Amino acid sequence: MKAEFNIKRELKNELAYGIVRSSDIRVDIHFHSHIEIYFVLSGDVEVLINNRKRVLKRGEGSISFSYDAHGYRFLGHGEAFYCIIPRSWCSDILPMLDMEQNTAQFIDNKRAFEKILPAIEHLGERQNDLAVRGYVYVILGAVLDALKPAESPDCSKGTFSPEILLYVSQHFKDEISLVSIAKKFGYNSSYLSRNFRSNFGIPFCKYVTMLRLREAVMLISKGESSITKCAIDSGFGSMRSFYRAFNDEFGISPKEYFIKEHSKS
Repeated sequence: MKAEFNIKRELKNELAYGIVRSSDIRVDIHFHSHIEIYFVLSGDVEVLINNRKRVLKRGEGSISFSYDAHGYRFLGHGEAFYCIIPRSWCSDILPMLDMEQNTAQFIDNKRAFEKILPAIEHLGERQNDLAVRGYVYVILGAVLDALKPAESPDCSKGTFSPEILLYVSQHFKDEISLVSIAKKFGYNSSYLSRNFRSNFGIPFCKYVTMLRLREAVMLISKGESSITKCAIDSGFGSMRSFYRAFNDEFGISPKEYFIKEHSKS
């Protein structure tokens, strides 16, 4: 499973909620420090959380805790409600969430849905900030009440410092390594490697490569510089490493990839 750290969400650090429809683009697998609640209002939605996949129907939902990798895909026409809650919004109830004991959960408790549906409708009326906070707490409380005990909690999965992810997202073009990151933040490099893989399902070096590839594709798409310059500006040390990483990720060369993308437009 390849998940992307949602750097924009982290920097914005604001409550977000609303209705998403099947006509909108799919939400690719990503992760962030916020708590994310998702409930299906109509139709079927395929939800993936930490390698666990389930098709949710009306009245069913999910909750993703901090740094759970998650994504959504509509199977036909439908609507769903989402609510993304910064940890700063619920600092007084964080002990209840106990991130190390809880795992991401799917919710099929219709009574929970009946409780949150009025709150969803009220949020759509653009209430004042105090009212919004109250309705969000109603939704969060109903979801937490509906959670089932984890069948086999992953005790190896601990919390991961958001400062490290922010730092990597801002410095991936530089010559960074797991050793240098561990030294900067005061971790043992072996521990940091295991912790990163446990949380996100990929090695640290692979995550950095993904960030560099994304940057390179964006720069090449602009057509303002050569492929070589775009690759080097994205943090790749050589064209050999860039071509190898590109082919591993997309299965074709950069030239073939952009010819294919151009033919779609």
